[in-house]
Formats: sequence, C-alpha cells, structure tokens
Amino acid sequence: MNNARKKPVARPNSYVAAVRRQEKDERVLMIGLAALGIIAALSWLAEHLMTLW
Repeated sequence: MNNARKKPVARPNSYVAAVRRQEKDERVLMIGLAALGIIAALSWLAEHLMTLW
C-alpha cells in the first residue's frame, strides 16, 4: 500500500541559495522601482511648481 504521508524533501544547498538570491534580487528591484517613482513624482511636482511661478 502507498503511504499517503509525504516524507519531507531535503533541499540541496544550491537550491536554498538560489531562492535567497532571487528574494534579494526582487527586494532590490522593488526598492529601485520605488526610488524611480519617488524621483518621477518629485520631478513632476517641481515642474508644476515652476510653471506656477
């Protein structure tokens, strides 16, 4: 008979390192996109304030 319970799968170290690296890359990308958004918003705001003067 087949045992319904699955044994825990031991992940190789390279897999864990790849997942961590991907998580770090995603975090860096999101921070970069947020910084670009803030810069774009400040640029737009400065442009509109200059036209009011």
